[in-house]
Amino acid sequence: MRFSGKIVAALLGGAALGAPLGATTLQDAFVQTYSSSPALNAARAQLRGTDEGVSIAKSASRPQLNSTVGLSQSTNGIDNFSNGARSLTAQLNLSYPLFQGGRVKNAINAATSRVAAGRADLRTTEGSIFVAVVSAYMDVIRDSSIVDLNRKNVDVLNTNLKASRDRFQVGDLTRTDVAQSEARLSLARSQLITAQGNLTASRENYRRVVGSWPENLAPPPPLPRLPGDPDQAVATALDNSPAIQGPPPRPRPPATTSARRAASACRRSPRSRGRITIITLARRTAWSVSPKARAISTRPTLPTRSGCR
Repeated sequence: MRFSGKIVAALLGGAALGAPLGATTLQDAFVQTYSSSPALNAARAQLRGTDEGVSIAKSASRPQLNSTVGLSQSTNGIDNFSNGARSLTAQLNLSYPLFQGGRVKNAINAATSRVAAGRADLRTTEGSIFVAVVSAYMDVIRDSSIVDLNRKNVDVLNTNLKASRDRFQVGDLTRTDVAQSEARLSLARSQLITAQGNLTASRENYRRVVGSWPENLAPPPPLPRLPGDPDQAVATALDNSPAIQGPPPRPRPPATTSARRAASACRRSPRSRGRITIITLARRTAWSVSPKARAISTRPTLPTRSGCR
């Protein structure tokens, strides 16, 4: 997201310039949200879990070592142990897959693609949260200005009402004029109460998104330059939007000799024409240890399974 990164950098740079001393800037709101947002932390944790899928997929192509140990003792009666009837057996199995028909490789590619999709989802979540931060920041500034405007309007109408009552005392105005001034003041007070309620809601929303109460917010920074035309904006969105951006295409390696032989065997077979051969090879070696015989026996096995499916 090179273009969106430039926008965020321009916003942060503009927020840092010209801000009053001690004021909370838009950059401060971004930094606090990025470090403490529960939604971002959850998205990062989900991506870390997705990353582990690559290691899990790779583990299927690595050697596996299993061992077992057994001890047997013969008895005569309850307390007597027969000499020489004790045996200790140990077995160690080492298996290594030689060929699995591309199953492990495809699983690794699928896990890598899921990681790329998870990263795109994380960027989408970050963009949505940053948009919410900007909206909450601007809502507080807007509603604060509206409250100040309505409060000044109430003060002006209250002064006008006092002047109207004084003029009514001297006979310059009628009782209708005084009632109209009182109605305008009541309307301004109700608008002030509504504006204060909207400001309270905006402050609560700011605290929900950012994580702290808005105090002395600085004016917003200037907006970055927009694209020259709509086509350029669409092209930039298609190139950088994480919602539609997929993982890079992977080069397809040439088929191995075993895979080519398996495929040609299937093509030569009249019963398996059009089907794929899957061959699974594994090398396993087992050792048995007997203390009495003082000998070690080994039993290598090479199970092979092939067939056209």
